[in-house]
Amino acid sequence: MKNFTAISVVLSLTLAGCSSVEREPVQPVATATQTEATQTPEPTVTAESKPELFEPIPPQLATPVTWENLLQRADEIHAINYNDTFATIERNAPIVESIIVERSYFRGPNLADRHYVELASWLSQTDALYARSVPLDSQIFLMFPFEDVQWAVEKLSDSEVNHPQYRDIVLNANRTPRQGVRQNAVPGLTPGRFDGIWLLPATLDGSYGFSGLARKEAAMLYHEQVHQHQQAQWKDENLNGPNFGMGRATPCFIVEGMATTPEFVLISGDVAEYEGFVRDRVRGAYTSDPNTRDELGNFTGYSPLTEEVTVEFAEAYLKDSFAENCNSGLQYGLSYSLGYLATEALVAIKGYESPMGLLTLMGLNDLSWDEAFENIFEVSWDEAMPLLAQYVSLKSMEYRN
Repeated sequence: MKNFTAISVVLSLTLAGCSSVEREPVQPVATATQTEATQTPEPTVTAESKPELFEPIPPQLATPVTWENLLQRADEIHAINYNDTFATIERNAPIVESIIVERSYFRGPNLADRHYVELASWLSQTDALYARSVPLDSQIFLMFPFEDVQWAVEKLSDSEVNHPQYRDIVLNANRTPRQGVRQNAVPGLTPGRFDGIWLLPATLDGSYGFSGLARKEAAMLYHEQVHQHQQAQWKDENLNGPNFGMGRATPCFIVEGMATTPEFVLISGDVAEYEGFVRDRVRGAYTSDPNTRDELGNFTGYSPLTEEVTVEFAEAYLKDSFAENCNSGLQYGLSYSLGYLATEALVAIKGYESPMGLLTLMGLNDLSWDEAFENIFEVSWDEAMPLLAQYVSLKSMEYRN
Protein backbone atom coordinates (compact mmCIF):
# COMPACT_ATOMS: atom_id res chain seq x y z
CA MET A 1 0.00 0.00 0.00
CA LYS A 2 1.46 3.35 -0.97
CA ASN A 3 1.95 5.73 1.92
CA PHE A 4 0.96 9.38 1.75
CA THR A 5 1.22 11.98 4.45
CA ALA A 6 -2.28 12.31 5.83
CA ILE A 7 -3.97 15.36 4.39
CA SER A 8 -5.90 17.42 6.93
CA VAL A 9 -9.59 16.62 7.20
CA VAL A 10 -10.26 20.34 7.12
CA LEU A 11 -11.24 20.64 3.49
CA SER A 12 -12.48 23.10 0.84
CA LEU A 13 -13.60 22.92 -2.77
CA THR A 14 -12.59 24.54 -6.01
CA LEU A 15 -14.87 23.23 -8.73
CA ALA A 16 -13.45 22.97 -12.24
CA GLY A 17 -10.27 24.55 -10.97
CA CYS A 18 -11.72 28.05 -10.89
CA SER A 19 -15.22 28.40 -9.42
CA SER A 20 -16.07 27.87 -5.76
CA VAL A 21 -18.96 25.82 -4.40
CA GLU A 22 -19.78 26.75 -0.83
CA ARG A 23 -20.85 24.51 2.02
CA GLU A 24 -24.27 26.13 2.17
CA PRO A 25 -26.93 24.80 -0.23
CA VAL A 26 -25.39 24.71 -3.68
CA GLN A 27 -27.36 27.17 -5.76
CA PRO A 28 -26.55 29.34 -8.78
CA VAL A 29 -25.41 32.75 -7.58
CA ALA A 30 -27.68 35.60 -8.64
CA THR A 31 -25.97 38.71 -9.94
CA ALA A 32 -27.67 42.07 -10.16
CA THR A 33 -27.17 44.95 -12.55
CA GLN A 34 -28.76 48.31 -11.96
CA THR A 35 -29.25 51.11 -14.46
CA GLU A 36 -29.87 54.57 -13.03
CA ALA A 37 -32.28 56.97 -14.74
CA THR A 38 -31.73 60.72 -14.51
CA GLN A 39 -34.07 61.10 -11.56
CA THR A 40 -35.69 57.76 -10.59
CA PRO A 41 -33.65 54.54 -10.31
CA GLU A 42 -34.89 51.67 -12.46
CA PRO A 43 -35.82 48.41 -10.68
CA THR A 44 -32.93 46.02 -10.07
CA VAL A 45 -32.62 43.37 -12.79
CA THR A 46 -31.28 39.99 -11.71
CA ALA A 47 -29.79 37.34 -13.95
CA GLU A 48 -28.92 33.82 -12.87
CA SER A 49 -25.36 32.61 -13.37
CA LYS A 50 -24.88 28.87 -13.50
CA PRO A 51 -21.97 27.14 -11.76
CA GLU A 52 -19.16 26.62 -14.23
CA LEU A 53 -18.97 23.18 -15.81
CA PHE A 54 -16.47 20.66 -14.53
CA GLU A 55 -13.27 20.47 -16.58
CA PRO A 56 -11.52 17.06 -16.57
CA ILE A 57 -7.74 16.70 -16.36
CA PRO A 58 -6.59 13.80 -18.58
CA PRO A 59 -3.65 11.61 -17.54
CA GLN A 60 -0.33 13.25 -18.37
CA LEU A 61 0.89 10.99 -21.17
CA ALA A 62 3.26 11.57 -24.08
CA THR A 63 0.54 10.15 -26.35
CA PRO A 64 -2.98 10.44 -24.88
CA VAL A 65 -5.44 7.56 -24.86
CA THR A 66 -8.33 8.44 -27.16
CA TRP A 67 -11.50 6.78 -28.35
CA GLU A 68 -9.67 6.00 -31.58
CA ASN A 69 -6.74 4.16 -29.95
CA LEU A 70 -8.39 2.73 -26.79
CA LEU A 71 -8.44 -0.86 -27.99
CA GLN A 72 -4.89 -0.73 -29.35
CA ARG A 73 -3.66 0.48 -25.95
CA ALA A 74 -5.73 -1.90 -23.84
CA ASP A 75 -2.64 -3.37 -22.15
CA GLU A 76 -1.65 0.08 -20.81
CA ILE A 77 -4.97 0.98 -19.19
CA HIS A 78 -4.33 -0.54 -15.75
CA ALA A 79 -0.99 1.26 -15.35
CA ILE A 80 -2.52 4.55 -16.52
CA ASN A 81 -5.34 4.23 -13.96
CA TYR A 82 -2.95 3.32 -11.17
CA ASN A 83 -0.59 6.23 -11.81
CA ASP A 84 -3.32 8.80 -12.42
CA THR A 85 -5.02 7.94 -9.13
CA PHE A 86 -1.92 8.89 -7.15
CA ALA A 87 -1.24 11.87 -9.41
CA THR A 88 -4.74 13.16 -8.59
CA ILE A 89 -4.14 12.87 -4.83
CA GLU A 90 -0.91 14.85 -5.12
CA ARG A 91 -2.37 17.48 -7.47
CA ASN A 92 -5.40 18.13 -5.28
CA ALA A 93 -3.60 18.23 -1.93
CA PRO A 94 -3.50 22.06 -1.82
CA ILE A 95 -7.25 22.27 -2.53
CA VAL A 96 -8.08 19.89 0.30
CA GLU A 97 -6.66 22.15 2.97
CA SER A 98 -9.50 24.66 2.66
CA ILE A 99 -12.58 22.35 2.55
CA ILE A 100 -14.39 21.75 5.85
CA VAL A 101 -15.79 18.28 6.55
CA GLU A 102 -16.87 17.81 10.15
CA ARG A 103 -16.13 14.23 11.24
CA SER A 104 -17.02 12.46 14.47
CA TYR A 105 -15.54 9.08 15.42
CA PHE A 106 -17.08 6.78 18.04
CA ARG A 107 -15.48 3.46 19.07
CA GLY A 108 -17.48 0.82 20.91
CA PRO A 109 -16.25 -0.13 24.40
CA ASN A 110 -15.28 -3.64 23.22
CA LEU A 111 -13.65 -2.64 19.93
CA ALA A 112 -10.05 -3.87 19.79
CA ASP A 113 -7.39 -1.23 19.21
CA ARG A 114 -6.25 -2.89 15.97
CA HIS A 115 -9.40 -1.87 14.10
CA TYR A 116 -9.53 1.24 11.86
CA VAL A 117 -6.19 2.55 13.11
CA GLU A 118 -5.57 4.52 9.92
CA LEU A 119 -9.14 5.64 9.27
CA ALA A 120 -8.33 9.38 9.20
CA SER A 121 -5.47 8.76 6.77
CA TRP A 122 -7.67 6.69 4.45
CA LEU A 123 -10.27 9.45 4.43
CA SER A 124 -7.65 12.07 3.63
CA GLN A 125 -6.81 10.24 0.41
CA THR A 126 -10.42 10.06 -0.78
CA ASP A 127 -10.84 13.72 0.20
CA ALA A 128 -8.06 14.57 -2.24
CA LEU A 129 -9.43 12.34 -5.00
CA TYR A 130 -12.75 14.25 -4.97
CA ALA A 131 -11.58 17.71 -3.92
CA ARG A 132 -12.94 19.28 -7.12
CA SER A 133 -16.43 17.82 -6.79
CA VAL A 134 -19.34 18.95 -4.62
CA PRO A 135 -18.12 18.38 -1.04
CA LEU A 136 -19.43 16.41 1.89
CA ASP A 137 -20.49 18.42 4.94
CA SER A 138 -20.16 15.97 7.82
CA GLN A 139 -19.75 12.29 8.63
CA ILE A 140 -20.38 10.20 11.74
CA PHE A 141 -18.50 6.90 12.16
CA LEU A 142 -19.74 4.26 14.62
CA MET A 143 -17.17 1.44 14.95
CA PHE A 144 -18.08 -1.54 17.10
CA PRO A 145 -18.12 -5.34 17.41
CA PHE A 146 -21.29 -7.39 17.58
CA GLU A 147 -21.37 -7.36 21.39
CA ASP A 148 -21.62 -3.55 21.29
CA VAL A 149 -24.82 -3.36 19.22
CA GLN A 150 -26.84 -2.04 22.15
CA TRP A 151 -24.15 0.59 22.76
CA ALA A 152 -24.52 1.70 19.12
CA VAL A 153 -28.31 1.91 19.39
CA GLU A 154 -28.06 4.01 22.54
CA LYS A 155 -25.36 6.20 21.01
CA LEU A 156 -27.80 7.27 18.29
CA SER A 157 -29.82 9.17 20.92
CA ASP A 158 -26.83 10.97 22.41
CA SER A 159 -26.59 14.66 21.58
CA GLU A 160 -23.25 13.95 19.88
CA VAL A 161 -25.02 11.84 17.24
CA ASN A 162 -28.74 12.61 17.57
CA HIS A 163 -30.08 10.29 14.88
CA PRO A 164 -32.31 7.80 16.74
CA GLN A 165 -34.21 7.15 13.48
CA TYR A 166 -31.15 5.17 12.31
CA ARG A 167 -31.92 2.44 14.87
CA ASP A 168 -33.55 -0.01 12.46
CA ILE A 169 -30.57 0.15 10.11
CA VAL A 170 -28.19 -0.59 13.00
CA LEU A 171 -30.27 -3.61 14.03
CA ASN A 172 -30.70 -4.92 10.47
CA ALA A 173 -26.96 -4.70 9.84
CA ASN A 174 -26.22 -6.62 13.05
CA ARG A 175 -28.70 -9.47 13.10
CA THR A 176 -25.85 -11.97 13.53
CA PRO A 177 -22.17 -11.76 14.55
CA ARG A 178 -21.41 -11.53 10.83
CA GLN A 179 -21.88 -7.77 10.90
CA GLY A 180 -22.71 -5.69 7.85
CA VAL A 181 -21.16 -2.43 6.65
CA ARG A 182 -23.51 0.52 6.19
CA GLN A 183 -23.01 4.02 4.86
CA ASN A 184 -25.99 6.29 4.35
CA ALA A 185 -27.12 9.86 4.42
CA VAL A 186 -28.43 10.76 7.86
CA PRO A 187 -32.21 10.43 8.29
CA GLY A 188 -34.07 13.60 7.36
CA LEU A 189 -31.19 15.04 5.37
CA THR A 190 -31.44 18.80 4.86
CA PRO A 191 -31.35 19.87 1.18
CA GLY A 192 -28.13 21.76 0.51
CA ARG A 193 -26.09 19.47 2.79
CA PHE A 194 -24.73 15.96 2.63
CA ASP A 195 -24.27 14.51 6.10
CA GLY A 196 -23.26 10.87 6.19
CA ILE A 197 -23.46 8.19 8.86
CA TRP A 198 -21.52 4.91 8.93
CA LEU A 199 -21.57 1.56 10.69
CA LEU A 200 -18.09 -0.01 10.63
CA PRO A 201 -17.96 -3.63 11.82
CA ALA A 202 -15.20 -5.47 13.66
CA THR A 203 -15.77 -8.67 11.68
CA LEU A 204 -15.45 -8.17 7.95
CA ASP A 205 -16.51 -11.42 6.33
CA GLY A 206 -13.72 -11.50 3.74
CA SER A 207 -15.98 -10.62 0.83
CA TYR A 208 -13.56 -7.89 -0.21
CA GLY A 209 -11.06 -10.61 -1.07
CA PHE A 210 -7.91 -9.15 0.47
CA SER A 211 -5.54 -10.57 3.03
CA GLY A 212 -4.86 -8.80 6.32
CA LEU A 213 -7.28 -6.92 8.55
CA ALA A 214 -6.02 -3.42 7.71
CA ARG A 215 -6.25 -4.12 3.98
CA LYS A 216 -9.79 -5.42 4.24
CA GLU A 217 -10.90 -2.43 6.29
CA ALA A 218 -9.12 0.05 4.00
CA ALA A 219 -10.53 -1.51 0.82
CA MET A 220 -14.04 -1.42 2.24
CA LEU A 221 -13.64 2.20 3.37
CA TYR A 222 -12.24 3.39 0.04
CA HIS A 223 -15.05 1.69 -1.89
CA GLU A 224 -17.95 2.85 0.27
CA GLN A 225 -16.62 6.40 0.69
CA VAL A 226 -16.89 6.87 -3.08
CA HIS A 227 -20.63 6.27 -2.75
CA GLN A 228 -20.89 9.07 -0.19
CA HIS A 229 -19.15 11.46 -2.59
CA GLN A 230 -21.36 10.30 -5.46
CA GLN A 231 -24.54 11.06 -3.52
CA ALA A 232 -23.24 14.48 -2.51
CA GLN A 233 -23.27 15.67 -6.14
CA TRP A 234 -27.07 15.96 -5.81
CA LYS A 235 -27.11 17.50 -2.34
CA ASP A 236 -29.03 20.60 -3.43
CA GLU A 237 -32.04 18.31 -3.97
CA ASN A 238 -34.26 16.43 -1.55
CA LEU A 239 -32.40 13.12 -1.16
CA ASN A 240 -34.75 11.53 1.37
CA GLY A 241 -35.84 8.62 -0.81
CA PRO A 242 -34.41 5.58 -2.62
CA ASN A 243 -34.84 6.91 -6.16
CA PHE A 244 -33.84 10.52 -5.56
CA GLY A 245 -30.59 12.13 -6.68
CA MET A 246 -28.06 9.57 -7.87
CA GLY A 247 -30.60 6.76 -7.57
CA ARG A 248 -32.82 8.39 -10.16
CA ALA A 249 -30.60 8.62 -13.21
CA THR A 250 -27.15 7.05 -12.77
CA PRO A 251 -26.31 3.74 -14.51
CA CYS A 252 -25.16 1.00 -12.18
CA PHE A 253 -22.01 0.21 -14.16
CA ILE A 254 -20.42 3.53 -13.23
CA VAL A 255 -21.73 3.63 -9.65
CA GLU A 256 -19.77 0.51 -8.68
CA GLY A 257 -17.07 0.90 -11.33
CA MET A 258 -15.98 4.21 -9.78
CA ALA A 259 -15.90 2.74 -6.28
CA THR A 260 -13.73 -0.19 -7.35
CA THR A 261 -10.78 1.93 -8.53
CA PRO A 262 -9.62 3.27 -5.13
CA GLU A 263 -10.60 -0.03 -3.50
CA PHE A 264 -7.93 -1.72 -5.65
CA VAL A 265 -5.38 1.02 -6.29
CA LEU A 266 -4.94 2.45 -2.81
CA ILE A 267 -4.18 -0.90 -1.18
CA SER A 268 -1.78 -2.04 -3.92
CA GLY A 269 1.98 -1.80 -3.64
CA ASP A 270 2.54 -1.56 -7.38
CA VAL A 271 0.84 -1.84 -10.76
CA ALA A 272 1.33 -5.60 -10.95
CA GLU A 273 -0.51 -6.18 -7.68
CA TYR A 274 -3.28 -3.84 -8.77
CA GLU A 275 -3.69 -5.68 -12.07
CA GLY A 276 -3.87 -8.94 -10.13
CA PHE A 277 -6.82 -7.61 -8.13
CA VAL A 278 -8.58 -6.59 -11.34
CA ARG A 279 -7.91 -9.96 -12.97
CA ASP A 280 -9.25 -11.87 -9.98
CA ARG A 281 -12.37 -9.71 -9.83
CA VAL A 282 -13.12 -10.26 -13.52
CA ARG A 283 -12.47 -14.00 -13.25
CA GLY A 284 -14.85 -14.14 -10.30
CA ALA A 285 -17.60 -12.09 -11.98
CA TYR A 286 -21.04 -12.92 -10.65
CA THR A 287 -24.72 -12.15 -11.07
CA SER A 288 -27.63 -12.41 -8.67
CA ASP A 289 -29.13 -15.86 -8.20
CA PRO A 290 -32.70 -15.67 -9.57
CA ASN A 291 -33.80 -18.35 -7.07
CA THR A 292 -32.97 -16.21 -4.03
CA ARG A 293 -35.40 -13.32 -4.37
CA ASP A 294 -36.90 -12.47 -0.96
CA GLU A 295 -40.37 -11.19 -0.05
CA LEU A 296 -39.23 -7.59 -0.72
CA GLY A 297 -38.04 -8.44 -4.23
CA ASN A 298 -34.34 -8.34 -3.37
CA PHE A 299 -31.84 -11.06 -4.33
CA THR A 300 -29.99 -12.56 -1.38
CA GLY A 301 -27.65 -14.95 -3.24
CA TYR A 302 -25.22 -14.88 -6.14
CA SER A 303 -24.20 -17.10 -9.03
CA PRO A 304 -20.89 -17.17 -10.91
CA LEU A 305 -21.07 -15.70 -14.40
CA THR A 306 -20.91 -18.63 -16.81
CA GLU A 307 -21.65 -16.85 -20.09
CA GLU A 308 -18.89 -15.74 -22.41
CA VAL A 309 -18.40 -11.98 -22.31
CA THR A 310 -18.76 -11.27 -26.00
CA VAL A 311 -19.04 -7.73 -27.32
CA GLU A 312 -22.78 -8.29 -27.64
CA PHE A 313 -23.02 -9.48 -24.03
CA ALA A 314 -21.01 -6.51 -22.78
CA GLU A 315 -23.12 -4.05 -24.72
CA ALA A 316 -26.33 -5.62 -23.41
CA TYR A 317 -24.97 -5.35 -19.87
CA LEU A 318 -24.14 -1.65 -20.29
CA LYS A 319 -27.64 -0.99 -21.62
CA ASP A 320 -29.21 -2.96 -18.77
CA SER A 321 -27.32 -0.88 -16.21
CA PHE A 322 -29.53 2.09 -17.15
CA ALA A 323 -32.71 0.23 -16.18
CA GLU A 324 -34.81 1.66 -13.37
CA ASN A 325 -33.83 0.05 -10.06
CA CYS A 326 -30.83 -1.57 -11.75
CA ASN A 327 -29.28 -2.04 -8.31
CA SER A 328 -31.84 -4.75 -7.60
CA GLY A 329 -31.53 -6.43 -11.01
CA LEU A 330 -30.01 -9.79 -11.89
CA GLN A 331 -26.91 -8.24 -13.43
CA TYR A 332 -26.07 -5.72 -10.71
CA GLY A 333 -23.17 -7.86 -9.49
CA LEU A 334 -21.45 -7.40 -12.85
CA SER A 335 -20.99 -3.72 -12.00
CA TYR A 336 -18.03 -4.70 -9.78
CA SER A 337 -16.25 -6.44 -12.66
CA LEU A 338 -17.51 -5.52 -16.12
CA GLY A 339 -18.68 -2.12 -14.89
CA TYR A 340 -15.23 -1.52 -13.47
CA LEU A 341 -13.58 -2.30 -16.81
CA ALA A 342 -15.84 0.19 -18.59
CA THR A 343 -15.11 2.84 -15.98
CA GLU A 344 -11.33 2.39 -16.12
CA ALA A 345 -11.47 2.99 -19.87
CA LEU A 346 -13.17 6.34 -19.20
CA VAL A 347 -10.50 7.22 -16.64
CA ALA A 348 -7.69 6.42 -19.07
CA ILE A 349 -9.16 8.85 -21.60
CA LYS A 350 -10.14 11.81 -19.40
CA GLY A 351 -8.56 11.19 -16.00
CA TYR A 352 -9.45 9.84 -12.57
CA GLU A 353 -11.85 12.67 -11.77
CA SER A 354 -13.82 12.44 -15.02
CA PRO A 355 -16.51 9.95 -13.90
CA MET A 356 -17.21 11.99 -10.75
CA GLY A 357 -17.16 15.12 -12.91
CA LEU A 358 -19.89 13.54 -15.01
CA LEU A 359 -22.01 13.08 -11.88
CA THR A 360 -21.25 16.66 -10.83
CA LEU A 361 -22.67 17.90 -14.12
CA MET A 362 -25.79 15.79 -13.60
CA GLY A 363 -26.32 16.78 -9.97
CA LEU A 364 -25.02 20.34 -9.64
CA ASN A 365 -25.63 21.52 -13.20
CA ASP A 366 -28.81 19.51 -13.90
CA LEU A 367 -27.52 18.02 -17.15
CA SER A 368 -28.88 14.71 -18.43
CA TRP A 369 -26.59 11.68 -18.64
CA ASP A 370 -26.21 12.16 -22.40
CA GLU A 371 -25.41 15.87 -22.05
CA ALA A 372 -22.96 15.36 -19.22
CA PHE A 373 -21.22 12.44 -20.90
CA GLU A 374 -20.63 14.32 -24.15
CA ASN A 375 -19.45 17.39 -22.24
CA ILE A 376 -16.79 15.37 -20.38
CA PHE A 377 -15.77 12.77 -22.95
CA GLU A 378 -16.34 14.73 -26.17
CA VAL A 379 -18.29 11.96 -27.89
CA SER A 380 -21.91 10.94 -27.49
CA TRP A 381 -22.83 8.03 -25.25
CA ASP A 382 -24.24 6.22 -28.29
CA GLU A 383 -20.82 6.47 -29.95
CA ALA A 384 -18.87 5.54 -26.82
CA MET A 385 -20.88 2.54 -25.65
CA PRO A 386 -19.90 0.12 -28.46
CA LEU A 387 -16.22 0.98 -27.92
CA LEU A 388 -16.52 0.45 -24.17
CA ALA A 389 -18.24 -2.88 -24.82
CA GLN A 390 -15.35 -3.93 -27.05
CA TYR A 391 -12.86 -3.04 -24.33
CA VAL A 392 -14.86 -4.88 -21.66
CA SER A 393 -15.08 -7.96 -23.85
CA LEU A 394 -11.39 -7.84 -24.78
CA LYS A 395 -10.16 -7.73 -21.15
CA SER A 396 -12.79 -10.22 -19.95
CA MET A 397 -11.76 -12.74 -22.61
CA GLU A 398 -8.12 -12.23 -21.64
CA TYR A 399 -8.74 -12.88 -17.94
CA ARG A 400 -11.50 -15.46 -18.05
CA ASN A 401 -10.20 -17.81 -20.80
